[in-house]
Amino acid sequence: MQASTAVTQPTLADLAAPRPMEARVAYHALLIAGGALVIALAAQARIPTPWGIPFTLQTLAVMVLGFALGPWRGVAAVGVYIVAGLAGVGVFTVAHPVLTVGYIIAYLPAAFIAGTLAHRGFDRSYGRTFVAMLVSALLVLALGAIWIAGLAVLTDRVLPSGSPITLQYAAWGGFAIWVPVEIVKAGVGATLLPLAWKLLNRNAS
Repeated sequence: MQASTAVTQPTLADLAAPRPMEARVAYHALLIAGGALVIALAAQARIPTPWGIPFTLQTLAVMVLGFALGPWRGVAAVGVYIVAGLAGVGVFTVAHPVLTVGYIIAYLPAAFIAGTLAHRGFDRSYGRTFVAMLVSALLVLALGAIWIAGLAVLTDRVLPSGSPITLQYAAWGGFAIWVPVEIVKAGVGATLLPLAWKLLNRNAS
């Protein structure tokens, strides 16, 4: 019985969902479109790096949205973002997007995992939120690094510097060097989400 209760805990977005069906459909659509816009805006906050993959806030946005919206709305928001990019809207704002394909695809399972953990109450405390966000972020890094490793093995593409893409680059420039950055992002998200719940509970009491 306890496991069933944990699975069905609401997300932050669930708390404001209207009751009429027509209003709920519009509400979900607005959340999904708004989530895609947040990810696109997070992509604009980027810092170029010597290894070709820029520092952005996209991973943080995806994880926070996954927790706040839940698994299906979170995945849908990422999906809309990806479709918009493929349609040429210009949300993939990197000089060498081929390097980041794996990371962008990985946003889909990362958002789903974050949203699923939100339904289990993982976003109510700092420690559990931090662990959940870090696991999601490491999944993104791992899938992104696997994509780059595939480029190294199967293609003759080169980095922006002109150097060939290698397995060593995939492991270091595609994964290891970003772990400290994702730890910081997880700390930020783990601070914001439980704080949002505390504020909501305080206003409701």
